[in-house]
Amino acid sequence: MIAGIAHAPQAMYVMILLVEDDPNLARSIIDLLQLEGESVQHVATVTACREFLDNNLGNVEIVLLDLMLPDGDGGEILHYIRRVSDTTVVVMSAITENDRMVNSLQDGADDYLTKPFEPDFFLAKLASIRRRTDAPGDIQTYRSLNGDMLTIDWHSRLVRRGNTEVQLTSSEFHIFACLLRNWGRTVSKENLYESVKGKKMINGDRVIDMHISRLRSRLGLQKEIQTVWGRGYVLIRSNMS
Repeated sequence: MIAGIAHAPQAMYVMILLVEDDPNLARSIIDLLQLEGESVQHVATVTACREFLDNNLGNVEIVLLDLMLPDGDGGEILHYIRRVSDTTVVVMSAITENDRMVNSLQDGADDYLTKPFEPDFFLAKLASIRRRTDAPGDIQTYRSLNGDMLTIDWHSRLVRRGNTEVQLTSSEFHIFACLLRNWGRTVSKENLYESVKGKKMINGDRVIDMHISRLRSRLGLQKEIQTVWGRGYVLIRSNMS
């Protein structure tokens, strides 16, 4: 089953929103992005997209937007987003008319991809879009209880411990980002799992526990990332800026 708004988690994290009504194409894109460690949510109509954005727009990094949807034109979504946000929007459409492509870009789309496209081109395009749209200097720091200074560069997705870059996998960065954005609040394992995998967690799955263990070790946060038994994990309050 493709992830949809009915199962959207409430914790804050950064995600890609896919707006696509072709279930086979949607499944292919979701699988491709999840293999890259991305968190993906999927909706298939204008109505569902509006409902999702009303509650989650602040957590959406990129919207991948089809234009031809069952209940309307994806351009309505683009106009809606641009009225309230500068969230990156990439139009993906089989419409190849020059006027429509130009109009989409003039209406505020950050890029226009013509379907069909090859997976490697798609991923390269996303990387290029991120380089163009990421604002410099979006840095956050966190001083651990043992005095280590962690520096988090949200846009390059790099973490430094002192002067040393810490090699985190995409999944580990997603989990740390989720804990950091919710610091002081318990985040359930289910929400952490969905933020990484984009789907519901199967009972007994220990993958989040393993990622947490590695984060504690690599970032020196054995005391700061605490287990809340029966609920999830919390990054305790510390010196942040």
